[in-house]
Amino acid sequence: MTIEQTRWPIASVSLLLAANADAYALIHLLFLVPLLIFFVILFLSVRRGRQLSAFALPDEFPPDEEPDDPAFGRLSGLYAGSWLKNQRYLLLPLQVWGKGFGGRGNGKMWLARQAIVFRRYLIRAPVIIPLALIHRLEVRQGVMVGGKYQPGAVIIVAWGREDLPIVSYLGISGGRKRAEEWAGEIARRGNALREGEAKGSPRPR
Repeated sequence: MTIEQTRWPIASVSLLLAANADAYALIHLLFLVPLLIFFVILFLSVRRGRQLSAFALPDEFPPDEEPDDPAFGRLSGLYAGSWLKNQRYLLLPLQVWGKGFGGRGNGKMWLARQAIVFRRYLIRAPVIIPLALIHRLEVRQGVMVGGKYQPGAVIIVAWGREDLPIVSYLGISGGRKRAEEWAGEIARRGNALREGEAKGSPRPR
């Protein structure tokens, strides 16, 4: 076999390898493009959520007080996030960010004089939900929150502005019965605070 004859198989192999390399690169690109689009949409949804959160969250919150009743103090639970009701960006629900809100995590929850307080582990700023701003309460056993399934009893709290309400999800230990007890006490305190404000009397201590 001459030198010229040996060059042809080598050239064919080189072309085949180059074609395969281009094919592999194209396959990787086809996988990366949707992933890149997803992260861009996610970034834009978070930015939109931050913008709307600035309007949805109150300007002032009640103080981060200690529990005033041992029956409703420092219970283990999961803060599963707060979301802007009926607000989406390209089908993605918008999460509330800022002033202690954003993300999720385990921690301790209690009832203070004017608010629900949830302090997550390793996070300095607590989640504070003013009792007087709560519109609706619901207890569910297992619920989907932001695309993740949260088992156990969950207290769903709708609160904030009427035109841009916030929905917060609070997982609570102790089962559904305890969650219903907490929801009942939250509703009672919220009603008392609103009635006191309507009558012009100071908030109950």
